[in-house]
Amino acid sequence: SSPVNSVFPTSTKTINVAVLTTNVADGDAVDFDATRVTASTLKFAAGQAPNVATPRVRDVDGDLDNDVIFGFRTQDTAIACGDTQATLTGRTNTGVSFTGSDAVITMDCSTGSCHP
Repeated sequence: SSPVNSVFPTSTKTINVAVLTTNVADGDAVDFDATRVTASTLKFAAGQAPNVATPRVRDVDGDLDNDVIFGFRTQDTAIACGDTQATLTGRTNTGVSFTGSDAVITMDCSTGSCHP
């Protein structure tokens, strides 16, 4: 099972987002090399937040290939209390566009202080 992607909409911290490398030979639907993602083309969530972190290469999902973690300022994402999904778009260094989405759970929203 995948971990819960908790987001605190009022946080001033950075949300880490992993882009996974996939391989048809391993049973994935498509071949995709996360190390070819151009960080400056990334836009995350409704706010189209840009990447603000130095990309970190590591095996996030334990399948022995190189995935990449990027970072986005929570306030730039426009993720609001009650949102259930966030989408990342971007391009690779060969110009291939991609889109990926995952479930999110917004946290610490009972105070009503979340941004709209």
